[in-house]
Amino acid sequence: QLLITSPLFLDYPDEAHPVILTTDASKVGIGGTLQQHINGEIKNLYYHSQMTSSSQRRYDPIELEALAIWMCFQRMRPYL
Repeated sequence: QLLITSPLFLDYPDEAHPVILTTDASKVGIGGTLQQHINGEIKNLYYHSQMTSSSQRRYDPIELEALAIWMCFQRMRPYL
């Protein structure tokens, strides 16, 4: 039942509400979610995750976080 109900399903964006970009990064991978808070509920609009390359694993933590933000902006540009 958990696999066929929210929050796993993606929702369509509502232009009347602001979007929230949340990112995270580690030596293993980077990722992010784009969400909206609508009527007290969190609506998931987009997910992105990817493994880091061998060269990216040598980045400092702050550089990995910046990379996660940049990658999510690139992927989620149509929604932002």
